[in-house]
This record gives sequence, structure tokens and C-alpha cells, in this order.
Amino acid sequence: HGFKFLYELLSVSNGKLKIKEIAINFKSRLHGTSKLDIAILWDFIISLLHTISGKLLPRRAVSFALVGLSGIFVQLIATDALIHFTGTSFESVLPFSVVIAASSNYLINNFLTFRGLRLKNWDLVKGLLKFLIVASLPVMANIGLATSFYNYITPSELLAQVAGILVVFIWNYAASSRFVWNTPS
Repeated sequence: HGFKFLYELLSVSNGKLKIKEIAINFKSRLHGTSKLDIAILWDFIISLLHTISGKLLPRRAVSFALVGLSGIFVQLIATDALIHFTGTSFESVLPFSVVIAASSNYLINNFLTFRGLRLKNWDLVKGLLKFLIVASLPVMANIGLATSFYNYITPSELLAQVAGILVVFIWNYAASSRFVWNTPS
């Protein structure tokens, strides 16, 4: 992860290191493939955001939050699709949308955020079940808050879901890190 190391070195130097570009012409690759993949790019983005945030949050928390952001879109799309295809109410489809989004977040977090501890095969399935159990309390809070927000504050499906989602981030990160991927507390 050479460029990530260079970025970190420049970041901790606080501008004390001088930078100069030296052009290099590489020959065409004869064997193998590039090591640059989505996980390496993800690490770089997380490092940038970690630095921009003043290093207040751990890198994994930043990654978990970005994955959670993708979960918001998954939940919104799933809710809309389920309402459209089933013809049922917002309150009826919301639990399914939340579980779909939680499952999506788990799979992406397993691939990117916790890739050094990545669960595979049967452990992946057991991890998903643990994740859904760990997330069940916040899932219920998400559903309850979103439904109440929708019924009593404003009948906006978008605002109701965002309010429910925001409530559960910290619990999901802390509990999932410890009980699903077994990171130290």
C-alpha cells in the first residue's frame, strides 16, 4: 500500500517534508495484475476523511459510517420498491427495508471495513445472524422512531427514515465491532 504509506507520512509531517514529482515511464506489464483494487482505494478514501476530520474518529468508524450511508440509500430504495410492488403501506414495508439495508451494510462492512477479519463461508452466515441480532434493538428503535416521526411529525417517508437511521449508528458500530468481528473494545 505504497501510496497510502506516502499519504500517511506526508500527513504526519505537517508540511515539513518537501515534495517533488519525478516522472517515470513504466514498461508495459508482462506478468501479473495490479494490486490496486476497491479495498485499496477504500483505504485511501478513509485515510483522507480520517485526516480531514482531525483524526477524531477511528478509521473503522469512518468506514462504518460511509457504509451506513450506503445503507440509507438501500433502505430508501427498498422501501419505495416494496411500497410500489406490494401496494402496502409505509409502516408495513419498513421492517423489511430495514433488514435489507442492515444485511447490505453487513456484507459491505465485512468486505471493506473489517476485511482483515473478514468472515467467509459458514462464518459469514453466522456473522450475518449475529449482526442482525446485535442490530435488532436499534432496528426496532429505527422502525419505532421512523413510524412515530411519520405518523406524528410529518408524513415524509424520507425524513422519517433518516431520523430512524441516525439514531442507530453508534450502537451498531460499537456492538458490531465487538460481537460480530471480535475487535478489542
